[in-house]
Amino acid sequence: MNWYLQALKKYADFSGRARRKEYWVFILFYLIILIVLMIIDGFVGTQIGGAGFGILTCIYALGMLIPALAVTVRRLHDTGRSGWWILIQFVPLVGSIVLLIFLLIDSQPGQNAYGPSPKAGESTVATAPFSNFKALAMDSVGGNWTNNRERITSKVAAFEFCNCRSIFAITAFASWATTPSTTGPKSTGILMSFTASMRRCDLGSKLIS
Repeated sequence: MNWYLQALKKYADFSGRARRKEYWVFILFYLIILIVLMIIDGFVGTQIGGAGFGILTCIYALGMLIPALAVTVRRLHDTGRSGWWILIQFVPLVGSIVLLIFLLIDSQPGQNAYGPSPKAGESTVATAPFSNFKALAMDSVGGNWTNNRERITSKVAAFEFCNCRSIFAITAFASWATTPSTTGPKSTGILMSFTASMRRCDLGSKLIS
């Protein structure tokens, strides 16, 4: 919902960039609200003839026309393309397909002609908590597990495994935490498994962002 509201705050802003998440969450909530209004129009009898939509639907669609165009243009900017590419949808048969592909393409890395990447700074924020956690974990393997148990547990709850909630990471950590011996090859192997799972988890979250 926050991404939808963010697009509304940039109501007529055709400059800058919009990442995939911002665009597609906006489209999702736009369609949900549109369908709800169509149902309401049907119940209260404000439908326009047999068109299948009514007065409320038309008002909402007209009010959202500019922000929908703006977020689409910013999404094209995010892929390094001019906003004028939006007109390709009027090409029969293939135009809408080409535009859809453009809207599905990931952000262009770094800064481009339309501004800095909307994903800038995410990697540092995502990896910093894990680095602190791994340092505590390594210290625990060295023999300080009893002292650090509460600190590690609180850190796990705080950053929720880098916000991806990977079942692989949770399983590996649970195995390590419940192992009677916190030193030796077995503990080290479980810790390595946990670290690898966290890396896979981080990679997966980046692919869908």
